[in-house]
Amino acid sequence: MISNLKLILMLYSSCLLSSKKLERESLTNNFTTNQIFVSRNYLIEWVRGKTYDLGFVVVIVRFNVAIGVSGRKKFVILGCERGEKYRKYKADAVAIIYETHKYECPFRLKGKSCSNGDANWC
Repeated sequence: MISNLKLILMLYSSCLLSSKKLERESLTNNFTTNQIFVSRNYLIEWVRGKTYDLGFVVVIVRFNVAIGVSGRKKFVILGCERGEKYRKYKADAVAIIYETHKYECPFRLKGKSCSNGDANWC
């Protein structure tokens, strides 16, 4: 049974990269929908299609499958591939200056399982 559920998005400001310059722009209207997705993959593909059209790439930052845990819902958090900060491979390594593609983009989007089953994502 599919109930009327909305795609719940935790969307903060987003960044677009043009000529190595960080521009911030609110993109909330681009990700507002009443659509219910059949699976997590359809949700991710929809978001990736939208972000590709806007000029940036989204990756999975964190997810939870909640197998065997009662009261806990499945979720996926998507974020800009240029989010967060650059982290060194080894903490005690000699400091070498590298150019990084991480620009601390604040874009975050959260998709949740609408029901207890695997079927619906919102």
